[in-house]
Amino acid sequence: MGNSILKNIYQQKRKYLDVFITLSSNALILYLAISENKLLLAMTPFLVLRFAYVFNNYLLRNKQVSSPVAEKLQSFSIIICTYNEPDENLQNLFRCIADSTVQPQEIIVIDDASNTPVQVIDTLDGRLKIIHNEKNIGLRKSQIRAIEALQPVDYVLHIDSDMYFENNCIEKSLQFISPKPDGNIFGVRITIKNARSNYLNTYIHSSYHGNYYKRLFESSLGVTLACNGAFMFTKYAFIRSITTAYGKESFAGTPLLSGTDKAITNFALQSGKSYTIPDVSVVHEQFVYKDYIKKIQRTFKTSIIYQLRTIFLPNVSPWVRVLSTLDVFSFFISVPLQVLLLATLLQLPFFYIFIAAYLLVLVVRNDKSVIEVVKYNAYRFAIGIYFYLLKIRTLLRLRSTGWGNRKLS
Repeated sequence: MGNSILKNIYQQKRKYLDVFITLSSNALILYLAISENKLLLAMTPFLVLRFAYVFNNYLLRNKQVSSPVAEKLQSFSIIICTYNEPDENLQNLFRCIADSTVQPQEIIVIDDASNTPVQVIDTLDGRLKIIHNEKNIGLRKSQIRAIEALQPVDYVLHIDSDMYFENNCIEKSLQFISPKPDGNIFGVRITIKNARSNYLNTYIHSSYHGNYYKRLFESSLGVTLACNGAFMFTKYAFIRSITTAYGKESFAGTPLLSGTDKAITNFALQSGKSYTIPDVSVVHEQFVYKDYIKKIQRTFKTSIIYQLRTIFLPNVSPWVRVLSTLDVFSFFISVPLQVLLLATLLQLPFFYIFIAAYLLVLVVRNDKSVIEVVKYNAYRFAIGIYFYLLKIRTLLRLRSTGWGNRKLS
């Protein structure tokens, strides 16, 4: 009962409490840095950014100015690349598209040689076109094939084959996009279905949630360093112009086949801007963690490659360069600093009071028991260290392949 009351209070005052919690925790870390361990001062840039993320979200939540309604929305088409996707997920996706308040000019589906060929009943007035690859060619080449098959439109909506969204989601996105002709790419918030079903899923979900705050802040600067490729809009003229370079990207002589959303964002920042669309959220089907560690290593590899590339690109804004540099910096030091912070806290007499207050906040925010919250955070801390070790291993492997000799295209 008590937890329910606190939960209600938190929901009512969330826009204030998130800012207060972030500010007070940042103040505590800076106090510890000054009085206990000056190495913690290395966290200062990240504390400033973290507060900026949350405060920017606070401003967005309380912004009363309504977005102007465009007299005519931009035209768009949809591309979907799929491989062995369960039929139920595909049917749900096409139901979402059919129920949308705005309709695409056409929908191109690339079936990348699935074991069971994709068969979808066309309920979209003949606008659906399915292309079957004779052999599996991967996501990048499938995307290029879909883009080349499109008729010219204003924007292309890239959707993963296991997405769900509300019927006004695309319309709200286009309302945001219309007054931003300088934008090459636009991303949205991603929510994972059944995110609390296990600890690993919840961990990834919370990472997505944190990245959304980050991207909203960057978007207010006209900079979003990586839009999520599961649901993103790209300007047709832009995406059509980069297909050759996008398909031939390589690193240390090895073709880059993963990190497609990071790659497209990287190209987008060279000739325009990228944005995150506020107040638009889509749902991603629960992840399947087959070969998960390999996928994580591949993600780390592409993340560090594209962040390093972005720092040295000649035509990007200073903000892009600064934020990319901070991202690369945090890639290496985030976990050691967290360990150092915990070690410093353990030596303080008010540590247990701090932990009790922290747990109370987490219990209220997540509507979980204290035991569940403790177990989850212990698990999160452990896999955080494990992922850090994977990052180092990935970086060493990159170095051994001559990553320093990378020539920017």
